[in-house]
Amino acid sequence: MGALTVAAASLAGVLLIALWMVSVVGWVRTAPLRRGRLPPQVEPANRVPPGPRRTSRATYLPGAIGSLLFVAGVAGAIQGLGAGAIGLAVVASAIAGAGFSARVSQIEAGPDGLMVA
Repeated sequence: MGALTVAAASLAGVLLIALWMVSVVGWVRTAPLRRGRLPPQVEPANRVPPGPRRTSRATYLPGAIGSLLFVAGVAGAIQGLGAGAIGLAVVASAIAGAGFSARVSQIEAGPDGLMVA
């Protein structure tokens, strides 16, 4: 296997672990909300002004993982690793496309509920 294939797949694995870590942190932090408990009231000086908020750069991770796996699949296909490498490239291109186009880019909490864009 070539160095590019191994490097791209390894980096995709590292980013996948980072994505899982972000998910776990988010799951833990939102546990009270998922159980129906409202967050404690904050002092007016510490309140976040109303309006939309940008989301984390972590929302780019799925697209980046798909892109790296696409590179690994193409590099593997060039090296003659067979149909599996071609299949990886095809599936990874779909993952990259969905990861970049369907990412959460904005969250807004208001009196009517939570809006995710």
